[in-house]
Amino acid sequence: MKTRKQLPAFGYLNNFHIDTPQLIKHLKDNSLLDWDHYVDVKASTDGAFTPFIKANQWTLDNLFKEADAPSLESEKFRQIQLTEFDKSKSRGPVEVKATTMIERVKRQDPNDPRYVPEADDLNYGVRTNMVTGEIERIFDMFTSRITRARLAYLGAGHEIKPHFDYDPSYVTRFHIPVLTHPDVSMFMLTKQGIQEQHLPADGRVYFFNAGLKHWVKNNSPHPRLHFIIDVHGQSELEHLIPM
Repeated sequence: MKTRKQLPAFGYLNNFHIDTPQLIKHLKDNSLLDWDHYVDVKASTDGAFTPFIKANQWTLDNLFKEADAPSLESEKFRQIQLTEFDKSKSRGPVEVKATTMIERVKRQDPNDPRYVPEADDLNYGVRTNMVTGEIERIFDMFTSRITRARLAYLGAGHEIKPHFDYDPSYVTRFHIPVLTHPDVSMFMLTKQGIQEQHLPADGRVYFFNAGLKHWVKNNSPHPRLHFIIDVHGQSELEHLIPM
């Protein structure tokens, strides 16, 4: 599979089209546009993402943090998890402790003795009961195995600090903008410099190279909502148009 160095910062799939108004209607009808239902992943103590949180203390302490910036702000960046951990993969209670980036990678490698199934994104593909209607239809469009999916809320006037996620050879990430504004920008640090993109809610499925350093700024007076889908596999990239 292609790595972050072999793929563009941003792109879109020319064979996918999302009926955004119908998706918004489905979310509204199912109370998924009620921001009170969204959870700060750092503060969460129960729910679909809890096993991952326990297995990745490094993520909590460092993923959104820089020396001069706070970590996640619960009132500004929240999610609804649409997939959850496959409990059949568990090997017992998860030890909760701080760890390093290197240790985090080791915990995700099934061939390493330090492997922790709850730390492995590939084990989070079990659909929750919220995957119905338009959400289910979108899931079924992907031929690669969905590892994790969520609705991600970013409050007005807020930003997500520069950070790395996963190389696309491990998890390939796609964004479907649902609610956005021209003053919402996503930034990617590439060899050529900083690339800035606004991803409109135009029905496209956008590839997002999460293996590169990236950050987000919502300079608008409105919340941003993206449907984020991670997959293990890259068959969708056969139809990728770089941006």
